[in-house]
Amino acid sequence: MSKRLIATNTFYQLASRAISALTSATITILVARQLSVVDFGQFIKMVNYVTIFMMPIDFGLNAIVVRTITYQTKHTSSQLSLLTSFRLALASMLILISIVIATFLPSSGTQGFTPLVKLGIYILSFQLFAFAIIRSLNALFQKLLQYQFTLIAETITSIVVLFSLYLTLAHTRSIITLTWGYAVGGSLAALSLYLITRLKKVSLTLSFNYLKWRQLFLSSLPLGLTLIINTLIARFDILMLSLTRPTPEVGFYGLAKRVFELVLVFPVFFTNSLYPLLLKRPHKRPLVTKSLFALLTIALLSFLILYPAAPLFAWIKSDFTASINLFRILLFSLPIFFTTALLMWTLISLKKERLLPKIYLFALLFNLVSNSITIPVFGASAAAFNVIITEAIALAGLTYFVLKSLRSKKAKTYV
Repeated sequence: MSKRLIATNTFYQLASRAISALTSATITILVARQLSVVDFGQFIKMVNYVTIFMMPIDFGLNAIVVRTITYQTKHTSSQLSLLTSFRLALASMLILISIVIATFLPSSGTQGFTPLVKLGIYILSFQLFAFAIIRSLNALFQKLLQYQFTLIAETITSIVVLFSLYLTLAHTRSIITLTWGYAVGGSLAALSLYLITRLKKVSLTLSFNYLKWRQLFLSSLPLGLTLIINTLIARFDILMLSLTRPTPEVGFYGLAKRVFELVLVFPVFFTNSLYPLLLKRPHKRPLVTKSLFALLTIALLSFLILYPAAPLFAWIKSDFTASINLFRILLFSLPIFFTTALLMWTLISLKKERLLPKIYLFALLFNLVSNSITIPVFGASAAAFNVIITEAIALAGLTYFVLKSLRSKKAKTYV
């Protein structure tokens, strides 16, 4: 049953992501064909900037709440209400911070953060509300291992976004109008998940409770800091490119990295399904070993398929030929990313999440220094190589602490 649950829910998540990926690929192809490389680079700047503010909303809160409601089922509604209320309050604060910072970001001609890019950021920032609701309600489906409901919401969202895109490109080539399509789609996804939650007879009541918010925040602090650090690692390269390199180069690298990140959702969703089972296994080593073998096999197959397929970037538009080599460089990090996703959640299941910020902070420091020195000189290629080295540093730290924890007699008592 455990294997079936993991496989089934990984399938639902992959199907959900496949629909999202198909939508994203369609948008990417249509926008790239209709707009210039400069405009596509500006679009990448908008999305990359707003994404930085999404991880503080995530903050690893789901892992803490899922762990709570797994053993205290009667508190499911109250815990989800607490989680959603806290995230919406956090989203309100982050939207304001996002807009204020964006207003003062530098620009010069088509380089940097132009007025058009800033306007897109203002619009996309309000999508943080939808993200807060979606992430909170997904905690219920993770606990129940019923990700088919996320698939339903993703399907509805994709239809809305594609329809908005169709109307946009039929009447105008404005990327600002495209951002409105994303905003509408995200809002509809949040509404869909809320209605599904009601069908599951889970009621949500939003309220201000500072003491419980503080307790939830402190409980998730180690994992939350880790996710924020990971976001900075993942987004700092494009930020540096935006500030120091021509906008077309941002487009080349942004396209390669967007496609690469679609591949990385598999280990994320696999470990999401694995996490509730890890919590219930006193002896975790066999499950971790089998999962690692499965993930590395998928990583190898993905590399063997995607490396020769990289020239398809030129099929999108000949202007994106430069994305081919950048994508191929990033592919060499697939086994590393697949492994770190598993080891990170293994540490969390062992209640060792306080080690994660220390591991990833060292990787972040390397990433910040290396990208700051190399990107202004060598551009997007340096950014791609830094991705590999940074994740390898994180892997070394995770491997050491996971092996140490699994060997400990105390690890056998954790449930």
